[in-house]
Amino acid sequence: MNATQTTRFCWRSDLAASRDLTDSRKRGFEILLDWYERWRLRRHLSAGRESARRFWKESVFEKPREEWQLTQWTAAMRWYLRWLSYCVEQGGDVRPVEERVRDAVDRAGARRGLARTTRQCYAGHATRYATHVRDTLARSGEKCSDRDLARALLDPARARDFLSWIVTERKVKGLLPEIAEWKRRIRLVHEGDRTADVPGVALPNALERKLSAGKDWRWFWFFPAPDLSTDPESGIERRHHLHGEVYSRNIRKAVLRAGIDKRVTTHVLRH
Repeated sequence: MNATQTTRFCWRSDLAASRDLTDSRKRGFEILLDWYERWRLRRHLSAGRESARRFWKESVFEKPREEWQLTQWTAAMRWYLRWLSYCVEQGGDVRPVEERVRDAVDRAGARRGLARTTRQCYAGHATRYATHVRDTLARSGEKCSDRDLARALLDPARARDFLSWIVTERKVKGLLPEIAEWKRRIRLVHEGDRTADVPGVALPNALERKLSAGKDWRWFWFFPAPDLSTDPESGIERRHHLHGEVYSRNIRKAVLRAGIDKRVTTHVLRH
């Protein structure tokens, strides 16, 4: 084995192999630790006492708990922190596969010069894929150690299943009828402009000449302004796109109506 290769530790495997705990205690520990891992990964926090304290305060104490739950979960977290301390002393990598996938995607994006928010978005999708595959393995009774999960992630069939799950369960398809209807409506606006002989979309000089002043439907604005306005550079009256602030303001209103408690910008729609 390469002397420089990092040893990877998996708390799930080590918990399963523990001889000091009964099977029922192991199951209880796994529930709490899986909850903690998912919580900290969503927040991009490192494993350790600090994130454990935050988890305890923000999630465990979020609502009243039974005494037996707190006793078992406290024991589970203590076991995990002892395990973590040992792994760190051994110089090993304690990150679960989901976290390693996220970090790898982030690094690859950085090498390509992608913006930080874009890297986080891509890494988030990859992490959700890894989590989905782990959950699928667990539900089917298959082995779901980090090593098993790493192999499963490379299976194209599982990637297809994940995409199908997004479409069927998450209802991503969050939009196709509405988009089709919107395109029908703006097509009428475009045709009305052509009938009235309104100059087309403003394009760079070469394209402007080639495409007959942007009158082609393919170049029409997806969010056209409701009224014509004068181009300050050319002095030509034509239809422009919605002003950026109008668009942003409506995005903010939609976020409030949807009850989303996270910061959402128009850039999110790109993904």
